[in-house]
Amino acid sequence: MKRVFALFLTLGLGSSALACTPAQSAQNVRAAAQATVSQRMNTAALVYGFMYSNVRHDVHIGTPTIRGQTATVRGTLNIRATERASGKAVQGSYPGTVTLNKVGTCGWRVTGYKQD
Repeated sequence: MKRVFALFLTLGLGSSALACTPAQSAQNVRAAAQATVSQRMNTAALVYGFMYSNVRHDVHIGTPTIRGQTATVRGTLNIRATERASGKAVQGSYPGTVTLNKVGTCGWRVTGYKQD
């Protein structure tokens, strides 16, 4: 019975559970960068909420470069808000590069950011 179960697990998991294709890796790099930037922007919006209202942002992530266990991806953060004191609309565009390290088989974790 143990052999049948082991064979079933091996066949059921297949090679995709053991390895990550380059396309999956690239997609996961982009998703990790997007999620981290968005999370940090949501936190920043709370902090700057006393100065700005209607804070909105969007993140555009480019094609990642993956070299072994490290990846970099360039992107642009666009921010729009309204100054509370003047009612004036403000906006900014901030290009930057995110660095990531591989975690596990197919995961990625952001380890740094540099504004370009």
